[in-house]
Amino acid sequence: MKYASRKVYIKENGGYTELSYEDFCRCRETDGAYKDKLFIPVQGCLSETKQTHYIEFYRDKERWRYLKKLDTDQPADLRIH
Repeated sequence: MKYASRKVYIKENGGYTELSYEDFCRCRETDGAYKDKLFIPVQGCLSETKQTHYIEFYRDKERWRYLKKLDTDQPADLRIH
């Protein structure tokens, strides 16, 4: 099965501009303004977001990873079912 090419959505002029991932990588290498932008994955695409949303997203993601690790590290007889 061939996957659809990835898209990147960048905030511009009050809306979002769609770029292919390849175009985004090219722009990021040549344009310094792209290096400071923050993105989160949304349904297989990258979407530019504010710093507060970026921090919250990755804080939640790290918490889930930590809780999952705790669950797998516990002996089976101590796990809550």
